[in-house]
Amino acid sequence: QLKIIITFYFLGNTFPCHKFILSRRSPYFKAMYEFDPQKKNAKMEDFNIKVYKTVLTFLYQNRVESTEIDCQLLQAANFFLVPELFKICSQYLEENLNTRNVIEIMTATHEINGSKNECKSLHDACTKFIKNHCGKLSKPQNWNEVVSNCSQLKALSKALFEDKK
Repeated sequence: QLKIIITFYFLGNTFPCHKFILSRRSPYFKAMYEFDPQKKNAKMEDFNIKVYKTVLTFLYQNRVESTEIDCQLLQAANFFLVPELFKICSQYLEENLNTRNVIEIMTATHEINGSKNECKSLHDACTKFIKNHCGKLSKPQNWNEVVSNCSQLKALSKALFEDKK
């Protein structure tokens, strides 16, 4: 039986994990342990609890339910350097683009520099989908917050949504 080496604290929840498994599956965790081999605890707050559970499940069991795949999981797979999970998320999101989610997905690919990395295909699919369905797109709930940080998205927002009034 593997010895539990590290306990992660996610927003008040604890997850005992095996250093060996996480470091074998993710260069992020490998680097964490190489930097501080004696590390016994880590506080993580970058994503919501559901995303952490899904990432850990994938690292241990190499599986993810399609109902768990969303933009946050894509971003977490990128953040934790889990290319297999990133590829699964990217492919699923690309295959399931629609007028309600394409803007959110495009924003996520933009945030992880999608036009220049492994999710170029997803980024390009979003761009093509937006061009083909421009008049039918839905504005995401957090859109104003997202566009406030990027001048390119502000221009896109104005072109897509302000003329609909």
